[in-house]
Amino acid sequence: VELEVLHRTEEYAGMLQVVREKLRLPMRLRLGLVKSGGPVARSGLPAPAWVESEGSMPMYGTQAFAEHQVVVYVRRTFLAEVPFETAVCTMAHELSHVVLDSIAHPLRMTEEAVDLTAMFLGFRGFYLKKTTHDRVTISRAWEIGTGGALQLVETTTTTTLWYGYLTQEEVRYAACLMQT
Repeated sequence: VELEVLHRTEEYAGMLQVVREKLRLPMRLRLGLVKSGGPVARSGLPAPAWVESEGSMPMYGTQAFAEHQVVVYVRRTFLAEVPFETAVCTMAHELSHVVLDSIAHPLRMTEEAVDLTAMFLGFRGFYLKKTTHDRVTISRAWEIGTGGALQLVETTTTTTLWYGYLTQEEVRYAACLMQT
């Protein structure tokens, strides 16, 4: 409920703090909302979110870890268009990178393992509720119609989007295994 209220009021930094607390990450954390720049995702498109910190990640539980600062960057356009559950999963995913980095886990760069970590550490319900959503794009162009007259033509394109590295089937399967 708290996360939903923060999402509805666009208090994204507050959402990130709640996710950090649920993951028990006692460290300094900032949210960077960006319009452009940043890394490119596997798809070849700009990544919707990423995490950065200076230097190597200190070991979890140490004083150095508590003093270490991490910045989670999320695109404003991404947060504006995705459903609540996707926003939460994205934040949990990025902070799960921190979890795996801080224990030097060998799968820390494997995105599917990062999603599984977020699910295992308490966000599986959000992953199960995460849905696809449609992005509608309307484009307009002037074309020469019959008789040589210019006419404005409008085209509507709908793209179905799913964010994350696990398919919906993999999320359901992993969630089922995690309940045993």
